[in-house]
Amino acid sequence: MSGDRPADWSDRSYYLAMRDGVRLAVSLYFPDGVLPKEPVPVLLIQTRYGRAGVRRKGQPRSLDPWLAAGFVVAVVDVRGSTSSFGARTTELGPEEQADMDEIIAHVAAAPWSSGKVIATGVSYTANTADMATSRPAPALIAAIPRQTDFDFWELFWPGGIFNRTMFRHWMGGIYETDFGRPRTRMGAVANPAEAGLDARERPGDSRGLFPTLQPVD
Repeated sequence: MSGDRPADWSDRSYYLAMRDGVRLAVSLYFPDGVLPKEPVPVLLIQTRYGRAGVRRKGQPRSLDPWLAAGFVVAVVDVRGSTSSFGARTTELGPEEQADMDEIIAHVAAAPWSSGKVIATGVSYTANTADMATSRPAPALIAAIPRQTDFDFWELFWPGGIFNRTMFRHWMGGIYETDFGRPRTRMGAVANPAEAGLDARERPGDSRGLFPTLQPVD
């Protein structure tokens, strides 16, 4: 891609308004970067870490095998995170769950879509894929949740031992991300290159703080 547009950014992105007017950021990746001429199935990933973080070229979790198989991949920043609007009072809350119905219906109805949607992901994105199967979304024909986090006891207290590192670093990291601040560890900025950056005061600092963020076109 030309200019300063990173190679892992999507082929198309836009805002999708939910039932209450909250706008969610959506990215579309097309096979070979070209809009399909015939209807194709859709792979859906819903993330709270930034849409540009799902590509991972050359890695097993990459989107490339799905794109090579002819799928369009749709990636959504969930409500209240990264490039999407809305309040975020909890992880995987009821409003975020209800958004899944509208997102699935939207991508299934696209003119390039065959009307069939598969949800997938790892960790948080696996949680959203798994939870989507409980929703009244007829277009969702399958889900491939690869390692979910619904057993919070095993995640935060494995074997009955408090996983302090996981709890503090993950919770603290996403807290700082949500507020547009440098991530900290033990009270200090984790990455010295982020010191002094503040996306609340200067939106342009977002690129340096969180490279997985992608604005909409």
